[in-house]
Amino acid sequence: MLFFCTGLLLPTLSATNSNDLYYLRQCLSSVETSNLAIANYRYMVSGKRETLKMLARFPRYEQTLERILLEEGLPTWLKYVTLAESRLVVDAVSSAGAAGLWQIMPGTARGLGLRVDKDLDERLDVVKASRAAALHLKKLYTEFDSWLLAIAAYNCGAGNVRKAQLRSGGSRYRDIYRYLPRQTRRYLPRVLTIAAIGQDPTHFGLTVEPSKVVSSSSAEPTTPCLQGKSIFCQSPSPTCHRSFSAPSGSCPATHPAVGEPSATAQLATDQTEPPLAVSELAVVGRMAPLPSRALYWSGES
Repeated sequence: MLFFCTGLLLPTLSATNSNDLYYLRQCLSSVETSNLAIANYRYMVSGKRETLKMLARFPRYEQTLERILLEEGLPTWLKYVTLAESRLVVDAVSSAGAAGLWQIMPGTARGLGLRVDKDLDERLDVVKASRAAALHLKKLYTEFDSWLLAIAAYNCGAGNVRKAQLRSGGSRYRDIYRYLPRQTRRYLPRVLTIAAIGQDPTHFGLTVEPSKVVSSSSAEPTTPCLQGKSIFCQSPSPTCHRSFSAPSGSCPATHPAVGEPSATAQLATDQTEPPLAVSELAVVGRMAPLPSRALYWSGES
């Protein structure tokens, strides 16, 4: 089958091999050369240390993400969207209100059947949020018949993509990219770049050391008990209440869903490495402002 960089960017919805990802990057390179170069620099040069840390942690989530994507008939490389969105900080919350691995907005989450209220935020549940994100991506692909446009819409909203199509008079990414938000034009190269790196780190000259934190492979991630905004609470603790503005509850050092140290615990106990972009990343107990919905590398404007 022949492929062309048109609206039909993939031969099938469930294609999963690396050639499909390479093809998408080739399509994007014709119009986003500079942004692809910026993304490559961020992941391979200025942010190389963080890239290695993310890839080392990724196996804890990979099996769950792949299973859900395959069950929904989606390409498995979409699992790397979580790296571009949240850097694998399960309880990350942006100033715009997006939360979780997939950085889903509250309204979108509720529309996908997730519970988001003062008592429970299922966007922080790895399994439920991944299922919701997969359904959302499938819906976007069905609407736009293009992974470039679907991923763009995941970032800026389907409405903005439709507006760009109307303003440009075209339907393909190369027709509309000038009319998309600047953030989205940076986001899409970032997703495809980290996905390519994640699929074959050695091709990019990276040697990924296994993470020292081992998760329980026998335990399926479950819905966390949430009291307050994004605090994992199990028992009363005045300290937790004072520090994180939660009604009550203690903050365990281990994420109850996947055996992952919580963002708060990791920032507090890691003495050898700097925090994960605390100037931009809004995490539990450190609600620093974000410039936009997506989570960027430290120092990026």
